[in-house]
Amino acid sequence: MQHLSIEIDHKSYMRELRERFRDVWSFGRNVLVGWRPVDDGITVLYAPIHALPDIARRHADLLERRRHIDSDEKLDELVAAGCQCALIDTPFRVMISPQAIDAIDSALVEFSVTTSKCRAVALFDIVKFSMLSPFEQVTQLNSLAYSINIALARCRDAGINVSLAMTTTGDGFYIWNKDEGLKADVALYQLAMLALADNAVARTEDTNYRIPVLRTCIHFGSHYEYFQAAGLSNQVREFIVGDVTIELSRMVSAALPNQVLIGSYLREPTDADGDFDVITGGAPLNTPTFVALAQRDAIRLKGMPIAESHIEGVEAYLTGAQISDQEFTIRTYAIADKHGINHKVFNAKFNVVTGSGQLVFVGRLERDLDGFEAKHLMDEDIYVRVV
Repeated sequence: MQHLSIEIDHKSYMRELRERFRDVWSFGRNVLVGWRPVDDGITVLYAPIHALPDIARRHADLLERRRHIDSDEKLDELVAAGCQCALIDTPFRVMISPQAIDAIDSALVEFSVTTSKCRAVALFDIVKFSMLSPFEQVTQLNSLAYSINIALARCRDAGINVSLAMTTTGDGFYIWNKDEGLKADVALYQLAMLALADNAVARTEDTNYRIPVLRTCIHFGSHYEYFQAAGLSNQVREFIVGDVTIELSRMVSAALPNQVLIGSYLREPTDADGDFDVITGGAPLNTPTFVALAQRDAIRLKGMPIAESHIEGVEAYLTGAQISDQEFTIRTYAIADKHGINHKVFNAKFNVVTGSGQLVFVGRLERDLDGFEAKHLMDEDIYVRVV
């Protein structure tokens, strides 16, 4: 019997475990909720998908990303709640270490349902998509997917880590970073802006309108992440649903063509945020501070290719009114949905200066917001003074 310390040398073991997890998952009939090592393998805890809501109401931690069960008492408690056990016999013995727990948790997550308290999600929506011919729809969706993927490649070249997840909405895409935390959200924001910049460049070069006109919303919030089997193959598809996607759909319904909206939020620190307190001085993080952090980090994008040149500089900001050379406001807007609920948002801009002197503009200025059906909340505007 070998001892397992999950490292690069044990990729074959992890592939075997993933396949065994897949067997227990049974094309989505069951949801894997935890695991615990035993002498002759791993005990996997699972619940039939129809039973998960009742069990999770009593044991909310079943939906967290940490799935290692650290005691027999906890295992017995979950079995009593309705979970079932399956023994996976392995040719190795799992030796518990932080690395082993992380590796096995990561292998199990695609056969489970997880919850996230706060994550950035971007929604790209193609304007007038339903008015296009089916072939034009395919062409524009592929163009948008290319912009997202080339932005991902440029982020990786710049050392910005994004574990990208993407799912279609029919007339666009949701994208999110599978990694969690403040730095992961900043990286997702930068990827989204680079994708929009690529789209903007392509539209200036296209004379046949094959490049989509977009309206884009970014928001932060809670959601559930789940997976579905793709037919009888070994492939799975990843999805999210929750408060953040509901808010995004409300926001995008009011967005203008070429507009970028960012939801207003206040973020308390979580374990995934790392040195959050150092960055913010212990205060909760709001949207303007988030964008300021993204602007500070944008220096990493310098030198990335764009518009047959390279990125020389980036300016990311939320729009408002200028009071003086050192003073301005950030305007707060409210979008009322069909239920009469207001969703607070900011209008965002992202400008790229290329090495050749060309300017690439993403988003709309305040003077270009005619027709934006959102209420300006003057009493909630944010005053900023540059010192």
